[in-house]
Amino acid sequence: MGYEGKMGTLGLILTVGGIVVGVAIALIIYFVTESRRKKEREEDEIRSGREREASQRQIETLTEEIRMLKEGQREFGIYLNGIPEVREQKKVILYTVGLRAMREYRHADAIAKFKKVLNLETDDSKRCVLLNLIGLSQETKGDTHDAEQTFLEMIRIAEKAGIEEALSAAYGNFGLVYRTLGEPRKALDYHQKALEINEKIGRLEGQANQLGNIGLVHKILGEPGKALEYHKKSLKIAKKIGNLEVQAHDLNNIAAVYFDLGQFKEALSNLQRAREIFAKIGAKDKVKICDDNIARAKKRIREGG
Repeated sequence: MGYEGKMGTLGLILTVGGIVVGVAIALIIYFVTESRRKKEREEDEIRSGREREASQRQIETLTEEIRMLKEGQREFGIYLNGIPEVREQKKVILYTVGLRAMREYRHADAIAKFKKVLNLETDDSKRCVLLNLIGLSQETKGDTHDAEQTFLEMIRIAEKAGIEEALSAAYGNFGLVYRTLGEPRKALDYHQKALEINEKIGRLEGQANQLGNIGLVHKILGEPGKALEYHKKSLKIAKKIGNLEVQAHDLNNIAAVYFDLGQFKEALSNLQRAREIFAKIGAKDKVKICDDNIARAKKRIREGG
């Protein structure tokens, strides 16, 4: 083979070798890239799983805060339509932190958080929820006139949108505002409006709540007969729907009226029934209050009352 032939063969070998090396490098790059992508996908899946778990925990925490709010604010009209279904993480966190602050009597913090969510919300029903929570926090904080304006705004939105359950909650809470302001007759009017709406939409829990509030106002007005009438109506509904907490509060309120009337044996009987239920549902603070009032009733009975 001549010189030129040898050089041609060598060139061919080098060309083939270059192709082989190029293919090998490409395969290496491909497998390295795929390995990196697979690792990234696995990390993304792990991260997504952790985020889902964290989100689920946040939703569970919000659900628990809602439950505790309902238990601790029996006297108030609690309107929470749609909030248990909230899934947007920022809103879930703000609601949860706000409700916790409200439960822990950090009402300024609660109001600030609820107002942040209010700025994000366009749905009328959820805006009513937030105004309700803001108003309740203002009322409990002692900012009664601020609460009055907040509930007025809630009434305006609920009336315009035809959200009757929200309207009943606003009317009921407006009644509480007027009770705090020392205007029981106005309070009675708003509790009556709230009761009528709850009767219209067939909401028994709301009926029991407002009947109890009306009974409390009649007690303030010095009308024990009417107070007993409404508390007993509330108790009847609470028994019908199986709400033990409302039953216990009604029995306690009935006892308070009998105490004012000087009928201490009747007061004692209702206090003992209330205590039994409070103990059953684990309301230790209420059991202690009942124990103190039972002791007072027994003392008055011994004294010939």
